[in-house]
Amino acid sequence: LAVKANAYGHGLVPLAFAAVGAVAHELAVLEVPAALTLRRAGITAPLFAWLHGASTDFAEAIEQDVDLGVSALWQLEAIVGAFRGKPARVHLKADTGLHRNGASPEDWPGLVAAAVAAESAGQLTVAALWSHLADASPEDDADALARFHEAVAVAASLGCTPPMLHLAASSAGIRMPD
Repeated sequence: LAVKANAYGHGLVPLAFAAVGAVAHELAVLEVPAALTLRRAGITAPLFAWLHGASTDFAEAIEQDVDLGVSALWQLEAIVGAFRGKPARVHLKADTGLHRNGASPEDWPGLVAAAVAAESAGQLTVAALWSHLADASPEDDADALARFHEAVAVAASLGCTPPMLHLAASSAGIRMPD
């Protein structure tokens, strides 16, 4: 369940506790500071943060068991640079048409190869491959789903087959079960 942007104005911490108490098994937030706020408040459910700036505190995120979205090689390098003996859990993001973040088809193989090397070195675990739909139209979302499958195939050809794949947007989560 995504509780980004202060849970869309409803209060990050209260909504997170309500969600975990009701149905949510995992929570997603936009940025690491929100994830750390939830950890400090006592949320123990798995957390995922995916939008990072140059000053993101990856070391604390890793220490606090926050899964990290990785959209670019510089992010992966910063996460590896924050390694202090505990491997990060990362979700590699492919750009499938939203163009907000995510590795482009040209950059994807290099990002995946670097992640595979860092995983082999014990510095991180690739927990998932993912993307986000633009949700522009059913046709656009179908095209993005096809691009996601292509990115997954490229990752597999490079030895990256994590246990989880995720691709969503609010309305697509309702109308596209695949």
